[in-house]
Amino acid sequence: MRHKGNQKIFALIFERQGHIWINVKADPQWGDFWRNTFPAVVPAYHMNKKHWVSIILDGSMTEEEIGRLIEDSFVLTAPKPKRKQKDTQQ
Repeated sequence: MRHKGNQKIFALIFERQGHIWINVKADPQWGDFWRNTFPAVVPAYHMNKKHWVSIILDGSMTEEEIGRLIEDSFVLTAPKPKRKQKDTQQ
C-alpha cells in the first residue's frame, strides 16, 4: 500500500509463520513503545528495524490499536507539502 503522490509505501501485508503480518513505519520512540507493550509488535521483517515494525495479526491487539499504527505510518510517509520558492527577481 503506497501513497499516490510520492509512491512511498506505508504498509506491507504478507503471510508468515501461519499469520498475517503488516509492516508499518513508526517513529523510533513510538516503535520502542509498541514493541515493549505488545508481543505481536516486533522489529520489522526485511525492513529497517529502527523505523519499521511488524504487527503480527494473532488476535492479541484490538482493531483500534492496529489502526493507530497504520494511521501513524500513513502520516509519516505522506507527501510533504511543496515549499514555495523565493522570488529571486526583485
